[in-house]
Amino acid sequence: MRKREFFKAKKIILAMSLDKNRSLYQNWYKPLKNLCKKLILFDTRKNLLIQGQESMNKHLLELVEKEKPDYIFFYWTYDEVYLDTLIKIKESSETTKTVNFFSDDDTQFESFSRYHALFFDYNLMSQPNLVKNYKREGIKNVFLIYPLVNIEDFKPLNLKKIYDVTFIGAPKAQRYAFIKFLMNKGINIRLYGWGWDKYPEFKDIYHGPLDNSQLIKVINQSKIVLSFSENAYGQTHYKGRVYKIVACKSFVLEQYFSGHRNFFNKGELVMFKSKRDLLNKINYYLENDKEREKITERAYKKIVKKYNINIQLRRFINKTLNKSVYHKELPKLNKKIITLNERDFELSIKRIKEKVEDADYISFSKDECNAHFLRDYLQAYSLQRTKKKISCCSYYVYSKLVGNYMYFFIDDAYRKLSSKNFASCLNINQLMVDKHYFIKNYTAFKKVFEGDEISFINEKNSVFVDIPLIQIKDVKIKDYKVMKEVFRFKFLYEIYSMLKQKSILKNKYSYLLIMDVLRGNISLLKFLINAMMEQEKMKLVTGSRES
Repeated sequence: MRKREFFKAKKIILAMSLDKNRSLYQNWYKPLKNLCKKLILFDTRKNLLIQGQESMNKHLLELVEKEKPDYIFFYWTYDEVYLDTLIKIKESSETTKTVNFFSDDDTQFESFSRYHALFFDYNLMSQPNLVKNYKREGIKNVFLIYPLVNIEDFKPLNLKKIYDVTFIGAPKAQRYAFIKFLMNKGINIRLYGWGWDKYPEFKDIYHGPLDNSQLIKVINQSKIVLSFSENAYGQTHYKGRVYKIVACKSFVLEQYFSGHRNFFNKGELVMFKSKRDLLNKINYYLENDKEREKITERAYKKIVKKYNINIQLRRFINKTLNKSVYHKELPKLNKKIITLNERDFELSIKRIKEKVEDADYISFSKDECNAHFLRDYLQAYSLQRTKKKISCCSYYVYSKLVGNYMYFFIDDAYRKLSSKNFASCLNINQLMVDKHYFIKNYTAFKKVFEGDEISFINEKNSVFVDIPLIQIKDVKIKDYKVMKEVFRFKFLYEIYSMLKQKSILKNKYSYLLIMDVLRGNISLLKFLINAMMEQEKMKLVTGSRES
């Protein structure tokens, strides 16, 4: 039988946050290094902090132009890399295949992934049950890469199992309640990760966050490692930590999620459905070492043979390397959009109806607002794909002196804030609406232009586009405690960049901040003072979190 030939790429650029203690580096660096002759690292987060966003994007584009790699791999989060940069990469290096990895499509597909996927030659994703979403959108260049386990890092260390039960992660969703229950029932559990120091009741079992080598060691030393399938919004989903534990040949107790049955057969993975069920299974498997070890052995063999990321990325490279790359244009919409401003709302309803008669969608312009050149396209696309009545995008808060200094996340805001606080964050410039909906609800829109808050946005009638497609000068809401939940304070990155380079007294950004405050931007001063005083906020800027 002829041995199958495997190809290697000449050059690959890996453009992600590449902290060696984070899963992105663990999962992608070594496997890709084995699949090319030259792997070029471009740490987006590090370069953002050191250089600032504008300079980082410029240097990434220059790197691609110089190296002309076969692939550039991204992990697109927030706005570190501009959409404009991605478009320019395709123009400057026609043979480079752009690839993005989407990891949280269970919460991000509707508002984030479906739009960004349009701009890449290939899209890799890790939620097997959601591949159909891309197909339904007409996005066919999708590859499932799951589970994400780099077995060169996550592997058995042949250490003695000295801990009964461990959990490694942050105190989100129901985790607090489960851990508290087990502790009160006398289970000998050890707790690791960020955030647990806020709960003094766990001081005797909490042992702090772990770097990558410590994480692997603790997993290897544990008889049972807990894993929770719930995300921050209480939804169960595929959790990569399960497979990392198994790859270390340790026993995992996983919160029930039916999707794991697509990868594990009966007798390869044990799951729990309730606190009492978890307690009973912990006690049973602590008393039955041989049965626990047999289950672990079966699961370990399957992961190493079939599901590790080295094999999956090799298949992807082998399938796509020698294919001619063609950068697809964005889907055609053929929709007419009309923008209405303050003067239009001084017209009679009859004149308004005449003005919008030939339009499909209506957008709005009020006060000082700048729109991204893709704003109309992406919001019209969102309305066409979802058939909803309202499209609402994220935004930047900017000033002419310092640029974009805050980023508002629309999807997070809707999920996390009260209806009152959510309405206080909204701006009419964020909206694009179906013409018929606008005419039917004309009075509500007119009142918004007269100063009322937007109170008619809900999940049923609205689609959220979590991309900052507009820039506005100010926000109504001023409560910092509320704002830190749904705003990213971008000026902190610039400040950290200056501190890192020891240039805070030389960099013009410092003086622009001061000038902006002196010119009356008191909000910026307040946000700056609050954010700089919060050590936790600075950790978010400079560090990482266990999941």
